[in-house]
Formats: sequence, C-alpha cells, structure tokens
Amino acid sequence: MRTVFYALILIFIVFNANSQDINVEVNGGYGFYELDDVKSLQQSMLESTQIPNLKSVEKFPNGIYPSISVNYFLDPKNSFGITFLRYTTGGRNHLADYSGEYKIDMILNGYGIGTKYQRTAYLQNKFAFILQLEAGVIFSELDMDERLTIYEEVMSNDHISLESTGIYVEPMLKFSYNLIDDFNLQFSSGYNINFKGKMKVDGEKTDYVSNWSGLRLMLGVSYTFKSHKN
Repeated sequence: MRTVFYALILIFIVFNANSQDINVEVNGGYGFYELDDVKSLQQSMLESTQIPNLKSVEKFPNGIYPSISVNYFLDPKNSFGITFLRYTTGGRNHLADYSGEYKIDMILNGYGIGTKYQRTAYLQNKFAFILQLEAGVIFSELDMDERLTIYEEVMSNDHISLESTGIYVEPMLKFSYNLIDDFNLQFSSGYNINFKGKMKVDGEKTDYVSNWSGLRLMLGVSYTFKSHKN
C-alpha cells in the first residue's frame, strides 16, 4: 500500500503540473471470481490427503475489494487515468478432533494496476452516465500453509507459494451523482475478463491458472481538483 500511495502522489504532481483537472476516485467493489483452477487444486489436495472426514470448509468465496484511481481530464467529457486494486480470497481444508488437527490454508491475493478511459455519454443536472474501459496487469500470489498436529505435537508444517502474472480487460458502465461542489457519488457495474495467468512454483509453470474473471459491482466517491486556469 505504501508503494501505491507514493505512486498516486507522483501521478498527482505530474498531472497538476500540466494545469489540467484531476479526478481522484476511491471505490469499494464486490467481485464474483471464477477461479475454477484454484478450486480444482483445493479439491485435488482434499482427495490426495487420505484423512477420513477431511472437508473443505472455505472454497474461495467472492468478496469485497478496494480500488483507487487518478484520472486526467482530456476535455470535459473524456478522461484517462491509472487504477490500483487488490483482490483477496481463500480456501481451507480442515479436520480436528480430540487426537489432533489437520488443516491447509490457501490464501489467494491479486494486485492489479491498469489504465482506463472514461467518456461521459449523458449529463443532466447532477446525474451523469459514463462509459469506461479499463485494462491492465494483475499479479497473483497463492500461499498454502499445511499443518498436522497430533496430541499437541506438530508432525509437519509446510509452506508452498505459487505466483502468476495475468492481463485483464474490464468494460464498465458508471452512474454518477454530484453530491456537493466537486464531490460525486458513483455506482459502477462491469465484467472483468482475465487472460493468461498460469501459476508457477519456484519458476516452474503449472497447469493451474489464477482466473479472476467475473461480474464487478462498485460503489465509491470521487473528487475533482480544478486547474488554476479555471
């Protein structure tokens, strides 16, 4: 997050130096994630770990994610910007009784950086209808921690990390309402499409893909910094 913060400051300074209007958006989104391969990996580990009654108690659910972007106005209707976002979800296989415990936690994080273009298609009083297209790169990390404990003694404790780099494209429709002055409330709906993203272990490719594709719903606020010439 510190890197994102410094990057946003740098972008703000560069844009402001050009004396153009700058818009900053902070959004909270809800993502529906496909992640079929990652779920398949969890299921295969469940079946290969020959422990009776072992169950998958978490299966990479959909979830909330944050995003922040800085947008540079080319003219009153068109803007170009940069976006940072972070996805997180996870899975767990688990069994515990009087004699001990077995569990494997699988935490999947996605860190995205992209560029986006926005065009105001309709503007009436305080309402605006905006078309948006975003594309970028998403870096995914799957950390798996496996632990077996028998009568309070740790029998095994292993960690495996998988990484991937993928490309995403996200067309979106946005509705904006001007709350006061240069503050706006906005709701967005779109679909994220992932490409590539094959996961690697120690640099070696696997057959598993971190596919974050799915519906996106977002609610957020934005503020526009006016240029000095206005």
